[in-house]
Amino acid sequence: MLDGSLERGCAVAILAALAAGAASAQDRARGPASDFAAARVITDITACRAINEAADRLACFDRATAALAAAQERKDIVVVDRADVKKAKRGLFGFALPNINLFGKDEDEAAPEIKEVMAKIARTAIAGQGLFALTLDDGTVWRMGESLGRFPPDPGEQVRIVRGSLGSFRASISGGRFVEVYRVR
Repeated sequence: MLDGSLERGCAVAILAALAAGAASAQDRARGPASDFAAARVITDITACRAINEAADRLACFDRATAALAAAQERKDIVVVDRADVKKAKRGLFGFALPNINLFGKDEDEAAPEIKEVMAKIARTAIAGQGLFALTLDDGTVWRMGESLGRFPPDPGEQVRIVRGSLGSFRASISGGRFVEVYRVR
């Protein structure tokens, strides 16, 4: 049964990913004037709520949810929960991405912008004189842009990476001073 929870978006964010060729064969058959869009599928479902006659409302919901299921099967619409959004944002931390608002508005308190990460060092490799590449326990790889002034960090040491100014990142290993780092992978 649908209620206001869909409209409020309590635990679900719906991301619409439409590439140029994402329209179904049926939509392409309608010709270039086809106005199919992922957002329209959601609009159609919510519009059904305004129908007073129960049988007509049910028929509307049946049509709209069938279109939603078809769009999801074609991957025109991808449904993710807030935990998935947070995990994706965490995985992208450190990469320079275009501002396309992929995960919804940043003021969304359920998945705010990530400003820092804490992890443990899994592996260290030499990346220049006094510079190291750090593989963290989450699989990300960060390269130092300035020397620590000491021997390489040991696996298991805690690293804190924070967002700096102008798109930069700084890392502190085991509570030491911050050094410039950038995400490699």
